[in-house]
Amino acid sequence: AALKDGVALEHASAPLLADRDLMNRIVQRHGYALKYASADLRADWEVVLSAVAQDGSALKYASERLRTNLDFIRKAVIANSFALQYACAELRADQDVVAIAAGQDLGALRYAACNFDNSLAQLANGMVCAN
Repeated sequence: AALKDGVALEHASAPLLADRDLMNRIVQRHGYALKYASADLRADWEVVLSAVAQDGSALKYASERLRTNLDFIRKAVIANSFALQYACAELRADQDVVAIAAGQDLGALRYAACNFDNSLAQLANGMVCAN
């Protein structure tokens, strides 16, 4: 049932929610199911990246360590630009991170934590945020 509907995990046992292989397969189909994963798995680079690739908003369930890790956030916004919304404020204001996200989908610019001119000319010149 969990593979068909990630919400079924709400009542799953702790050992099931800590099963890395199972949870990785589930979040690949239902990214939001990361919400139910064990704390260790919510800090697992591969599991979280799988979830984010399927659903950018899954990043909100990731550990703080991942949400504040520049290298991880770069990979996350490549996988799904809308993950930018749940990166820490410092990384949502990082010019490179915002440019990566915007390069995937300009709609992600609404999650940037800075003032910017979102014209394509400014973006093409790498001037997304005025820091």
